[in-house]
Amino acid sequence: MSNRENKKAEEGSALYEAGFILVPSLAEEKLSEGAATIRTLVEKANGSVVSEDFPKLRPLAYNISRRDESSKNTYSEAFFGAIRFYLASAEIESFEKAIQNLPFVLRSVIFKLPADALSYEFRVEPNTAEAESSKEEATPNIDKSIDALVVN
Repeated sequence: MSNRENKKAEEGSALYEAGFILVPSLAEEKLSEGAATIRTLVEKANGSVVSEDFPKLRPLAYNISRRDESSKNTYSEAFFGAIRFYLASAEIESFEKAIQNLPFVLRSVIFKLPADALSYEFRVEPNTAEAESSKEEATPNIDKSIDALVVN
């Protein structure tokens, strides 16, 4: 554990990860402001940000509907981002409510991570359809290489 991690653990803080889905109608500059607002919420609660995944536009597994002041909107894609941070356990409930009340947040979820989670290596497995197509593209090239090596 690093000195920073030791200090946070001594203070009664725990390591958390918050995932959030932001409305897709945010302009680029508003997207940056939205991510910064979430970071500021952590810092205002005397937390310490460890890392962030800047929100990226992604298709949703299911449509999310939300009623705004004047209309009901249904979204099939949205910006997904995440932030990892240390925060006192007593502050997590108020942080969760604050993030849920942001007008540009569709959904959010917070996980308490194991203390050694920062040492894990995260890998995203490729989409199986993409992996199959890249394998099919590589097959003719491999066949040509083998043919060049074979002595007649």
